[in-house]
Amino acid sequence: MTDGSAAASPLAALAELASDTNNHSVAARSAELQQRLADGRYYVACVGQFKRGKSTLINALAGAPLLPTGVAPVTSVVTTVRHGESRHARVQRTDRSWTPLSLGDLAGYVTQSSNPDNVKAVRAVEVFTPSALLASGMCLVDTPGLGSVSAVNSAATRDFVPHVDAALVVLGGDPPISAAELELVVDLAREVHDLVFVMNKADRLSELERREARAFTEETLRARLGGREPVLFEVSATERLSGDPAFGDWRALDDALAALATRAGATLVGRAEERGLRRLILELTRDLDQRRDALLRPLAESEARIAALARCVADARLALRDLRYLFDGEQHAVVAAVARHAADFVAATLPTITAALADRLAGATDSSARAFRQRSFAVSQELARASIQDWLVRVESDATALYRGAADRFVTIANEFLERLARAQPELGEVSHPLDRELDFRVRRRFFQHEHLHLTGRSPLDWLADRFRSDPEIHRAAERRAERYVRRLIRTNASRVQNDLLRRFLGSRERLEREIERRLDEVLGSAERALDRARTILASGTAARDGELARIEAFRERSRALAPAIEPTDG
Repeated sequence: MTDGSAAASPLAALAELASDTNNHSVAARSAELQQRLADGRYYVACVGQFKRGKSTLINALAGAPLLPTGVAPVTSVVTTVRHGESRHARVQRTDRSWTPLSLGDLAGYVTQSSNPDNVKAVRAVEVFTPSALLASGMCLVDTPGLGSVSAVNSAATRDFVPHVDAALVVLGGDPPISAAELELVVDLAREVHDLVFVMNKADRLSELERREARAFTEETLRARLGGREPVLFEVSATERLSGDPAFGDWRALDDALAALATRAGATLVGRAEERGLRRLILELTRDLDQRRDALLRPLAESEARIAALARCVADARLALRDLRYLFDGEQHAVVAAVARHAADFVAATLPTITAALADRLAGATDSSARAFRQRSFAVSQELARASIQDWLVRVESDATALYRGAADRFVTIANEFLERLARAQPELGEVSHPLDRELDFRVRRRFFQHEHLHLTGRSPLDWLADRFRSDPEIHRAAERRAERYVRRLIRTNASRVQNDLLRRFLGSRERLEREIERRLDEVLGSAERALDRARTILASGTAARDGELARIEAFRERSRALAPAIEPTDG
């Protein structure tokens, strides 16, 4: 294991340097990384598409049901499980202070249902447990699933990639590996060497399905990882938690993680320091360069550069307006496609669902009039719910693919434009890194099925008519009314699904466009703040300017002294 004090010394120097330059963000993150390395902790992130069972897998590896699990996508906040003498948790807010948390209250902070899109501004959650696997310093990190209803959650996973020391990639059999997962694996492979692949829920597949899924996954990974040979373990986390892990490769997976802990633990800690130093020093250096350049230029030149930058940003907004026309065309195509999808669904479903309703009610003709009427409406609701839900899964998948295609073309053009801006204005380098490809809607689903319960009651006219009709006549009238009712449910809810998908498309598009606008505002604001600082110092005279330049150069010299700690490595 790397000696804690020795490993922490470059980070301690960086934290002190950042504090001296009033860069409090770099100072705080340096101190956090310093403490992690002093403890010998390294992060093994559990990543993958939503509903792969990542939280359940971590529970199975830790030997206890620590993290919340459920049917719907659960995890909304990156959560670290680490070794401790007892089982407890703590939560960190944006002010970086820690608050104790009982395991029973954990769901209130880390789940999508209780903390949607992390509205509680939770920065980190740590769960402690006396696990032998974690005693070496390994920390299992639960991440929000890719491609879930929340783009905020998917972004949290991608933002955590630079902090990952090794990865446990959780895949499935249907589909074996998604495009979003493959893209994340490629990103991880650039950062870390140790990737462990797990096919969870493999017990739900037949032997033939498992073989096909395994062959497809291994071939796909081999092609994208430059020949690196992936090792894939088939397991069932739920089965292991039940106490009877008869299925799968658990012994081999346990051995692989134990080997990672003993063989690579110290190496991973060292790499974490190198990568962290590189990232933080680069950020600090950029800030110092901007402050120095603002002082070296004459104010008139700096103001001219800011004015040119402002014009460049204004031109960018005009170009984005032109791009919106392209997006408008894509949007019209999506609107038309979803409308066709809905019309086809209604046309195909109405005959089958009315026939199914008649079949279900055929055996209930001996019921009382009231019981039959209640049953007819209940069956109508059941059939409509099942049909709409089945269609919702299909149309949502198709609509997401349409949005992804439309957004991908928009993002491609926007990235080309940002690159041109960066070449024209170096200050725009901070916003010139490419926009991420859109993998899912950025707006959550709000659709819920409307059942028009006001139509299921018996009106005074029905009550009066029933007094003069025979039971068979009442049954036939109720069946006709149930048929009209179920058709109404299908039409209404198909329209509601259509409207919700279009709302999500428009909202996601607006968020994507706002992200580009935000980047432009940030770089212009940063440049203006640097100019304001320069004005203040220059107004105090040449001596003040020279003194500040000397301080900045001294800071830069101290950062250069840390350069040996950030030589490139193979990690």
